Amino acid sequence: RHLGPGGDGHKDYRERIAVMLVNLSNAYEGAGILDEAERKRKAVLDMRRDMLGMRHPNVAKILNSLGVVLTKQGKFDEAKAALLEALAIWEQSDDFSTERLDEVVENLS
Repeated sequence: RHLGPGGDGHKDYRERIAVMLVNLSNAYEGAGILDEAERKRKAVLDMRRDMLGMRHPNVAKILNSLGVVLTKQGKFDEAKAALLEALAIWEQSDDFSTERLDEVVENLS
């Protein structure tokens, strides 16, 4: 099966790219290269919104993760917006749990 751009597996290919970008973002965050971690997470956010829609739980997961990186950079207004959007998505999804709520609330504090 062809997994490259334009093939039948185009969505699978894009998801694999998104996962690689998340892993890179995590590595950059761990190394303290937060501006690059932010760029990668924003790229994944755009991809996931395009692939899954604006209100998908996986979009909320990336927003939450982005909020953490933004907080570490002192970009508190941007972080708060990302975290509140993540919370709103999770509250309206079947994936909502108190653990998700606790995670976002902890990141907001």
